[in-house]
Amino acid sequence: MLQKCLLLIAVAGPPLLLRLVQVADQGVRFDSADLRGLLSDLLVSLAVYALACWLLPRFKAAAVLVVLLWCLLNFANYEHVSTLGASADLGQAAYFFDKTFFFGSVLSPSAPLLLVLMLAGVCGILIAVCKLPAARTAVWPVALMGFAAAVAMSQLPVTADTLGWRQANVFEENTRRLLQGRPPEQPGQLSQADSHRLKAIYTPDLSGSPIIELPTGRPNVILVILEAISGVHLESLADVHGIDNSIKLPALDQLARRNLSYNSFVTHNRQTNRGEYAILCGDLPVLINAEPKMTRALGSSDLECLPKILRSAGYRTAYLQAAPLGFMSKDSFMPLAGFDEVYGDSWFAEHYARNQWGIDDRAFLAQSVDKIAQLDKSGEPWFVTLLTVGTHHPYIVPEEFGERNFPVAAQYADRALADFLARVESLGILQNTLLIITSDESVGISGYRGSGAFTREQRLDDVSKKLADNWGFLIALTPQGDSQRIDEVFSQSDIALSILDYLGLSALPHRFIGRSLFRRYDSGRPVVFGNLYKKYLGAFTANGDLQLCMQGLAADCERFALPQKAAFSPERRPLGVDPEAAPFLQAVINASADRQQGERLIALSHDPRIPLNNTPAMQVIFGGQYVSTPPHSLISVSLDVTLTGQPGEAQLGILLQSDQGNHFGRTFPPLGTGDRLTLSFDYYSPQALDSLALIGTVVGTNGEELALELAAAELRIEQVPAAERHGEARLSIHSPGTPIIN
Repeated sequence: MLQKCLLLIAVAGPPLLLRLVQVADQGVRFDSADLRGLLSDLLVSLAVYALACWLLPRFKAAAVLVVLLWCLLNFANYEHVSTLGASADLGQAAYFFDKTFFFGSVLSPSAPLLLVLMLAGVCGILIAVCKLPAARTAVWPVALMGFAAAVAMSQLPVTADTLGWRQANVFEENTRRLLQGRPPEQPGQLSQADSHRLKAIYTPDLSGSPIIELPTGRPNVILVILEAISGVHLESLADVHGIDNSIKLPALDQLARRNLSYNSFVTHNRQTNRGEYAILCGDLPVLINAEPKMTRALGSSDLECLPKILRSAGYRTAYLQAAPLGFMSKDSFMPLAGFDEVYGDSWFAEHYARNQWGIDDRAFLAQSVDKIAQLDKSGEPWFVTLLTVGTHHPYIVPEEFGERNFPVAAQYADRALADFLARVESLGILQNTLLIITSDESVGISGYRGSGAFTREQRLDDVSKKLADNWGFLIALTPQGDSQRIDEVFSQSDIALSILDYLGLSALPHRFIGRSLFRRYDSGRPVVFGNLYKKYLGAFTANGDLQLCMQGLAADCERFALPQKAAFSPERRPLGVDPEAAPFLQAVINASADRQQGERLIALSHDPRIPLNNTPAMQVIFGGQYVSTPPHSLISVSLDVTLTGQPGEAQLGILLQSDQGNHFGRTFPPLGTGDRLTLSFDYYSPQALDSLALIGTVVGTNGEELALELAAAELRIEQVPAAERHGEARLSIHSPGTPIIN
């Protein structure tokens, strides 16, 4: 009996403990939703306990492994909630195997002491369990506990206005999503009202009256994208909505007070590749967990984004980011989007802190000024985009700056931006430059941990915490020094059209949607958004209301009346279920997804030469593209790479994976300088694949000034009838020390 009691403690203790710690971390008041979450933890734990009991007398090692794996999975979900404010989506498990994500985030837990103590306690209990004599398992107490938990849970239904992680164990939540299924991707017959509202979203609108004097010349443009910073972090903007957040960013806030600032600025979704696509290409990103448009564009030849249009108007264009370009295939997408020069973390020679995600914001912005100054001396107009990474988990700040968490990283980024602005201003660059500062996504309120991270926001309801995940910010500095706070709701997809409008280039052919940030409009329009992690979709309507639906749509839609000029205010008034919300949002989902079919050729790396760091740490050379394929797809991979530079060696690894599993993976013998590796293989999948990615890494280098020369790095997807498939996968590999394999 003692053996089984100890085993139950080892299985049920970690998820229950982690939930209570999470409730305290996230600053929520324990209520019936959290009680349901505890019951869900208990119910799922009982199922794991039953499996462990069955394994224990038969396969003792397997029983121990199951319990330890269960504990680690619950801790991984705890970290996911701590960072993103939502339970992990097991459908995105492919990111766990992405090398940048794994080494940069998975191996950098925010609460390592909690992990060590939990594992030590569980291991101690398991040692005692294994030493005790085997006991007969009584089924009825476990069944009775499970029945009681299930009955109690039935009296506490899941609600759309409460964060999902509070109401259910991660496995219950994912099971429920699986049973609901993905929203349909093919549009049905739209009502006239839905068609009109959809047209309002996808039609460019420059009918408003200018709020500033638009220039007649060709000023330069700097677009600074700060990773994950939210409008809630700027005191002057948060005050408009009646929210007092403890994270204060004084430099950004002073810029917002003195220049053009937008207090209700919407980020369309989470994830950088969706936010950057919306900003640079003036289009809605995919609002659900489907293939991002930035990835889809890798196989496109007619991409029309802002840098390409500006380049056609005589602008020089440059893109700089602090992170590796290979992740999410930025090295391929950014040149396609129209950037003449594209630089990632390996281009920057100096840093105060560095990890797998890149270099710190201070070093990144300081060195970016040198490139801007160089462009400014050319005598031609220019457009530069900068993307920071320091506020991305696990956060890049020098050790002497303080604890490594989001609040500290955000304050470090704020100081780095102040230094950046002081320098570009001292060089006279701002005298003829439009500077726009915004973010790729919003970390919101519930998506970070750290000492003193919460004050009055502890009392915010879960709807407010959800909305904060789509609350971005935008500040515009004009050469004339215009100052104004704009209350109208704008969004990321408005930026590209706005820059064309400001430069007087809106007559050039383009496909941008939205409205101009520099105009005032007499009527409203719908602004839509979603959240991949918290699984909701929403819209600020033309009449100023809020519609919010769970991603399954159907019955889980609510409508709220909002205070005037404060879209993110918690002082909203419920208006009941809106029967028109789900069909409209479904139409938007269909329009935003609009899947591409047929043959596709994706260049995995645009840069034919990839410098390598002299470090044993892993380096991503391409990856993060995550495409979706239809059934009966033939996936062909071609890679031809040579190691160049000073005498040395590097070891390459390749992994083809999707949500459906790992399809091919291999680590090759180390290449010496001058050695060449050629690889080609086919993989046929009769089923549709989600989040398919080919990830190439260097898992260790030894030598100075090494680089990979890529003669070919391509992934081709072709839909073929099953009858036309010729045999099984073809594999051909050749590298020094490795025989040719066919």
